[in-house]
Amino acid sequence: MFPNPESKKSFSIVQVLPRAVQVQAWCPERRSSKKKWLKEKATIEKGVKNISAGMFCATALKNITIPGSVTKIGEDAFSYCQNLKKATLHEGVKKISKDAFSNTALEEITIPSTVTKLGKNAFRRESTEKSSLKKVVIRSKNIKKWGTMVFGATRDDLVIYVPQSKKAEYEKILRSTNGLDFHAKIVGKKW
Repeated sequence: MFPNPESKKSFSIVQVLPRAVQVQAWCPERRSSKKKWLKEKATIEKGVKNISAGMFCATALKNITIPGSVTKIGEDAFSYCQNLKKATLHEGVKKISKDAFSNTALEEITIPSTVTKLGKNAFRRESTEKSSLKKVVIRSKNIKKWGTMVFGATRDDLVIYVPQSKKAEYEKILRSTNGLDFHAKIVGKKW
């Protein structure tokens, strides 16, 4: 799979060979590295199974849609995408790795029902800066592994919607693993 470097505003990740279903890249310096081949938009085509560590790290990406064929979002995959305001994760994603969406401008995120692992700092802002997240929907009833500081320091108006049947369990985990600046309201929903 290869990006199209000729496009100035967008590109697609596509499957080139039947077994080549993993997107790969490396983000050597999170804060200063800018991938010049990606400006604002990327499309991850159906069939891609993994988004590897650092693939979109520190780019000017504003919006991303992750298809259901992707089962793993790698470490730092979208970290430091400071313009990233919208990420759509389709059913099929199982693991959101450490720092996958850390230090972005996401205002809301829906975690699909297929997710079983949320990595450390997955949606956290760095240092004393509070997260831009205003709404989180956790549809999964099967999260087996929670990293610490998944959301970190949150806005006072953040609402996290969780399955009603998991509200007590998830609230306990979220409050005990996200530090003293975790001020989210946790609401149980039936789905």
